[in-house]
Amino acid sequence: MNRPFSLVATCLLPVALLLPSTPSAAVDSATTETASAVQLCLPANSTVPFHGVVSMDKAGGPNTQLMYPAPNLAGFIAAIATHAVLVGNEKSSQKQKILAEADYVLSPYQSVLGLFTLEDLFKRCTMKNGKRQITLTTVEKSQADIGPIVEASPSYSMTQDQKAILLSNDIVLRGVKEGSSNFFKGTIKVVSKPAPDGDMPEYWMHSEGENLKNVSARLLADSIDVAFQLSGNQDSSSTAPFRTFRYPEGGSEKMERGQAISESCEQIILKTLRGEILVVPGRC
Repeated sequence: MNRPFSLVATCLLPVALLLPSTPSAAVDSATTETASAVQLCLPANSTVPFHGVVSMDKAGGPNTQLMYPAPNLAGFIAAIATHAVLVGNEKSSQKQKILAEADYVLSPYQSVLGLFTLEDLFKRCTMKNGKRQITLTTVEKSQADIGPIVEASPSYSMTQDQKAILLSNDIVLRGVKEGSSNFFKGTIKVVSKPAPDGDMPEYWMHSEGENLKNVSARLLADSIDVAFQLSGNQDSSSTAPFRTFRYPEGGSEKMERGQAISESCEQIILKTLRGEILVVPGRC
């Protein structure tokens, strides 16, 4: 699987469909007025980026110490520089090995993932029931006088226990008026609810991968939904106290320190200490 993927726009006829409804939140008035005509820009016709969840903590450097025999200061500095290059190469090699091992979890799903295109993903995203009418378009064909324009760059990961899918989506939500600034620009990460216990490949691959594809589309729709909630008000969490949030990530429990933007039994939206927007399953 190739990690880089192009976002050069392709030409498609617009398809008017629906996006999921949003919980109550601060939404820019201009966005609300044009919420029935949102334009979702379709990236290139490439496959959806999917990888295995990995912890880079395992990627350390060499354990051995290196002596620096040198007759003078210049030689000593050169030896240190050489050592730094060796350590960097070693770390890079280890990281590549760890990434390849992490991706092994996707082996049972290659027959579906190899054919799962961004076009298919985006069309499924628009078919979720809700209030906003979404039109698939391209960057070149998008028209500011029609409604807000959404540019998305989604990338997915599957947990090693195969019980959850994670999305990291770089989103730009542009305004409806010529020369207007972005309503939202940033990365939104979404964690799926844990899958039911049982045979994970059988669950995700049911009916030629429908569960895997639909959950992926649901996460993408949720991330766009959150971008609209935060549009024009990305600092909505600035006065909220910092707390430690516990949430399920597959069969494991994770913790994240951050500020709550909204909370419900179904979903928690928070701003992390890193400034990222994280959407996780609620716990009631």
